[in-house]
Amino acid sequence: MNVGEKLAAFGFGKKAKQQSFYRPIEGGWVAVHLSFIQHADDFDVTVSVSIRFNVVEDLVNAKNNLQTQKEKEATSTLGVELGNLSIGEQKRWNVSSQEQIPSVADSILEAFDEFGNPYLMKYSAMDSAYELLSSDEKHVWKHCPFHATRAKKAVAIAKLLGHSDIQAQISTRRKFLEERKDFGLSDFVSFTNSLS
Repeated sequence: MNVGEKLAAFGFGKKAKQQSFYRPIEGGWVAVHLSFIQHADDFDVTVSVSIRFNVVEDLVNAKNNLQTQKEKEATSTLGVELGNLSIGEQKRWNVSSQEQIPSVADSILEAFDEFGNPYLMKYSAMDSAYELLSSDEKHVWKHCPFHATRAKKAVAIAKLLGHSDIQAQISTRRKFLEERKDFGLSDFVSFTNSLS
């Protein structure tokens, strides 16, 4: 698909790396990722956008022994599938013939221009990302679906931004994880203990 060439107009690299196109931001990157779902006679495409703040990911991943260094360098801080952002559920673009590719690429770019790029512009400011990730409301889950991971990222950003209420933030996040009996609770606790 010629999506890469069209994304270049938004400052993204033309060549995909593992189906993702990257645009550098100060202290990190933003990305557009294409996923392909193959069927017998056609395929669907979904599109997601993501943002990485290096300092946040370095802090959150520092004690993670389950990931390689390369994997740690590829994690994003938050992101969302374009359909969830625009219509509240996954959106798939179907391609059943070669002739459809240009119109599907145009449609993807329209959706990116209307929903994806404004999202990347807004949340590539760390304080805006913090406002989103520090909420446990259900609508926020799609931006970082694992509760303990989202909690760690919110606390990491609060620490990096020098928030004075970081202990209250830790306590609120911990209470939410305890109430849900979240499998990541102990990981969150050891992460927050490592910050002091």
